[in-house]
Amino acid sequence: MYLTLYLRPVHTLARRGSPVVMWRRVSLVVGVVLPAVVQVGPLDSLADEVLVAHAVQHIVIGDFCSLLIVLGLTGPVLAPLLQIRVTRPIAAPPGP
Repeated sequence: MYLTLYLRPVHTLARRGSPVVMWRRVSLVVGVVLPAVVQVGPLDSLADEVLVAHAVQHIVIGDFCSLLIVLGLTGPVLAPLLQIRVTRPIAAPPGP
């Protein structure tokens, strides 16, 4: 769902001639997919038995994934979200 909400304005911006650079797109996709990767498979099984592996899960999800998602966002991508009445107070006031 998050990727759909992200990719829609990204495609719109690309059609208008101002595409989002590839590293930002990759950053956001990795930031959204990585939590699933660390919560499934061998790392999750290991985290049930070893406290350090469990702590690594928290660090990856809380620190790295959050950073990657923020790096993937840009003002033009967020602009449609900030037009919604509920989120309008989040938008920065116009410059001087």
